[in-house]
Amino acid sequence: MYGEISVTQMEECTEKECVQRKLQVVSGAVNVTITHLQCLFWKESLKPSDMRNLLNLIAVVGHLRTEHGSVLIHCCDGAGRSGVFCALNNLIQRLRAEDEIDVFRTVKDLRDMRPHMVRTFDNYMTCYKGLAEFRSSFDTYANI
Repeated sequence: MYGEISVTQMEECTEKECVQRKLQVVSGAVNVTITHLQCLFWKESLKPSDMRNLLNLIAVVGHLRTEHGSVLIHCCDGAGRSGVFCALNNLIQRLRAEDEIDVFRTVKDLRDMRPHMVRTFDNYMTCYKGLAEFRSSFDTYANI
């Protein structure tokens, strides 16, 4: 209980270094089920241990967004890892739709909404490496 709000964990499973939890949130007559994802492969101030895990997380979040609507992305400071995730997600969507991307512009647009997103060289490199990994897997599957 958190005041008038009750939160109950309904399910939990771990797959590909990502914990997925179903939470039931009740406040009065309002009853909502939330899916909470926690990535274990990307510690604060470090690069993701495996880019494929990050791309898988982006795919899972995309599926959840399609099925359930809004998604909240957060990390400890709301800008570092969250910024990289949002930038890479946006870049992948644009690459699929237009086959053309601009990393600098994408990050600038995100920073207009949330300052300090993708703030380090390593953050930028994670975006580029994620795009390279996505593109190589995309090309492989496109040729099958």
